[in-house]
Amino acid sequence: MTLYRPPDYLGKARGLHATRLGTSPVPARPKDDSKGRGTDPGDSTVKATRKYALITTPDQVAEMMTYLGVATRVALDLETTGLDPCRDRIRLLTLTTEQGSWLVDCFEVDPRPLFPILTEKELVIHNALFDLGFLFQMGFEPGENGGVLDTMLISQLLKGLHPKDKEDE
Repeated sequence: MTLYRPPDYLGKARGLHATRLGTSPVPARPKDDSKGRGTDPGDSTVKATRKYALITTPDQVAEMMTYLGVATRVALDLETTGLDPCRDRIRLLTLTTEQGSWLVDCFEVDPRPLFPILTEKELVIHNALFDLGFLFQMGFEPGENGGVLDTMLISQLLKGLHPKDKEDE
């Protein structure tokens, strides 16, 4: 499984700027965050706090299932080709647990083998009605032990807003 590490755009920009000025880039002194870890993007000794993996093969799906099996709560997000679950498709499925984050390329691999595990988990989804509509079209059904936390509804409850009130702001 390939781990994703974001590119060091700031370091590249410093290098380009220094090249244009005819000087060498000045190494920045690493700053520390509140936990005492270095946060300089160019510091190769800094460990990623969360692992990201792009899932494109059935073998990677099987490996990911072992991580999902031990989780009690899974955050889920979809990227789709449109807004209609009957006409459009899921493009990307993002799953996050305390163990890491996985981006499933649904054009490359079928996500349905994940459904039996996800049915028994507490799913955290923003605008769950939309995402679950697409998952239902693929055959997903929540299990008896599973649940859904919709962060959009939770935020509306906390703010005291109804969906129609947003238009008035």
